[in-house]
Amino acid sequence: MGYKRRITTGEGKGGEKGRKVIWLYPSDGEESTVVPLFTSRIDAAQLLAQTLLPGCIGGFTWSPRNATARINDGPTFTAVTPSIALCVAALSAKHFQPNERLDDDDADLTED
Repeated sequence: MGYKRRITTGEGKGGEKGRKVIWLYPSDGEESTVVPLFTSRIDAAQLLAQTLLPGCIGGFTWSPRNATARINDGPTFTAVTPSIALCVAALSAKHFQPNERLDDDDADLTED
């Protein structure tokens, strides 16, 4: 999805060397110590879907026993929570998305 991990080392408490992991967000390069909890929060699952498939539409339902979700015209997925169902639906839709056409810069490539 474009998140980049940066590891820094420095001196921690007591003079010991410490290691710190920083995540850089793909949209704006902002730093965070965690990536979004895609499978734990509906808003984060929606962020995953919109990042993988900009402009996609979808929805979910839930009951005390399970949840279902669907993105675009794809299949419906069932999971324990709406967030997980939405993440699976988004990843599936991205995986089965038709290949994008080559850019004009690649137009001179030929297939043998």
